[in-house]
Amino acid sequence: MNKNENKRIVFYDGDCPFCSRTVQFILVKNTRENLYFASLQSEFAKEFLGEFKTNVSTFYFYDDYQIYSKSKAAIRLSRYLSRPYSFVRIATLIPVCFRDKVYDFIANRRTRINKNFCIQLTDAEKKRFID
Repeated sequence: MNKNENKRIVFYDGDCPFCSRTVQFILVKNTRENLYFASLQSEFAKEFLGEFKTNVSTFYFYDDYQIYSKSKAAIRLSRYLSRPYSFVRIATLIPVCFRDKVYDFIANRRTRINKNFCIQLTDAEKKRFID
């Protein structure tokens, strides 16, 4: 068994400033510090996700031995954030096709949002990133 198989891992586009800002937000709102992060461009992500078809315009969340993507990933991830963000789960009432259209709309414009942002990490936060 891979030592990372029991971790909750957020896979994100490491070259995208908007994605980096989103990771920074998650770090702050995940007060239990039980989420880990890996860039989709990392060797770890390529090996871990293996045959799973990935796209850098999509973020993925690995939880409970399952990989979630797009709006399903965001909703699943929200359960590990502090209130009021944990209530995003209510979005499951909206059909996936509509949620993913909104996700794709934002994802297609993500490189124009927050053009110059780098993640600022504390030493404790750095330990939550997997190479």
